[in-house]
Amino acid sequence: MREAVSATLMNDVVKHPDRFSGTPAENLQNIAYGTGTIEGILGDARHDEIVTGGQLSDKDYNEQLQKRADMFNSVFGSTVGLATDRVPVAGEIINGVTEMVVGEVVEGAERNTAAETADKAGQASFAARENAVEQARNGLSVAGIPAGVDETDLRRNVAGEADDGFDHDEHLLRNAKDFYQRNPPE
Repeated sequence: MREAVSATLMNDVVKHPDRFSGTPAENLQNIAYGTGTIEGILGDARHDEIVTGGQLSDKDYNEQLQKRADMFNSVFGSTVGLATDRVPVAGEIINGVTEMVVGEVVEGAERNTAAETADKAGQASFAARENAVEQARNGLSVAGIPAGVDETDLRRNVAGEADDGFDHDEHLLRNAKDFYQRNPPE
């Protein structure tokens, strides 16, 4: 859908250049920049979703693992306690060793998928950037090259503007965060 909007706007610029201020080449590059910015915003949102989801997933998994370990220690401790009523020191030693072993097993089984999550998030960001540039290129292919414009330069500039627009979303995000820190919603 977003790609169709870019292509339609670019097509209008090429077919009806008199409707727009500026040259067709400038307008095509501006559309590519806007396309990149929108894709950058959406790409950042997807990146954050992946990272947050991974962090929450690890936290939930590790909390459940610890609950099971605590339950095992409790049940095992009760059983050992009944069996070692006559030799309390042995029960304490066995419970202590069991808790240490269970703790080590839990520690080894805890999940930390930060590296995997970062990789997935990075891949999503890279794919979003490629998508922004591809949308701009496809829009230009649909629209065509305006008369009197060097095709190679225009294609390179449109791709560059989409890429720059993708990076511009970082600036917008910083400004938005700064604004909301200074003006928190009530």
